[in-house]
Amino acid sequence: MAEFDVNVTGIDEIIRMFERAPGIVAEETGKAMQASLDTFQQAVMLEWPVSSGAGRASTTTEVNGTPVNLTGTVSTPLIYGWPVEDGRAAGRMPPVEAIELWVIRKRLQWSYKDRPMTTHQMAYVIARAIGRGTTRFQKAGGAKMFQAGFDNALPEVEAEWDRLLDRVIARL
Repeated sequence: MAEFDVNVTGIDEIIRMFERAPGIVAEETGKAMQASLDTFQQAVMLEWPVSSGAGRASTTTEVNGTPVNLTGTVSTPLIYGWPVEDGRAAGRMPPVEAIELWVIRKRLQWSYKDRPMTTHQMAYVIARAIGRGTTRFQKAGGAKMFQAGFDNALPEVEAEWDRLLDRVIARL
C-alpha cells in the first residue's frame, strides 16, 4: 500500500478569506447600489423642466432589501412630479391659484386685443389649456425626465456593476 502526504501552505488563510466573503459582497453590493442611484439621480435632475427648481431639489433615492436582493428607487414626493413625467390627461382644470404662482415666478406678461392681461387671467387661460389637454407637455406625453435620465445614465451604472466582482476579489 502506498501513502503520500500533502501539505498545502496558506490553506487556512484562504478559508479565512472566504469566511469574510459574505460581508465583503454585502458591502460592495451596497456601495454599487448607492453609486448607481446617485448616478441616476443626477441624470434625472438634469432633465427636470425648471420653474422654481423644486422638482430637481425633490428628487430622492432610497435603497431597500438585502445584499442579494436590493431594490433602489429614484423618485419625487411632489404631487405634480408624475404628471410632469407622463403628462396630464385632459379633464378638469387644475386650480387657477396654483398656476398664478407659476405665472408670477415666470414674470409672464400677455395681452389680449392690445389690453394687458392680469395674472389671474393668464393663469385661467393656462389652466383651461391644461384641462383641455393642449399643452406641449401633454401633447408630448410628458417631460419624461425620469426616463431620459435613466437612459442617459444606464451605461455608467452598468459599468459600475461590471466592476463589482473585481472589487470583491481585490478585497478578498
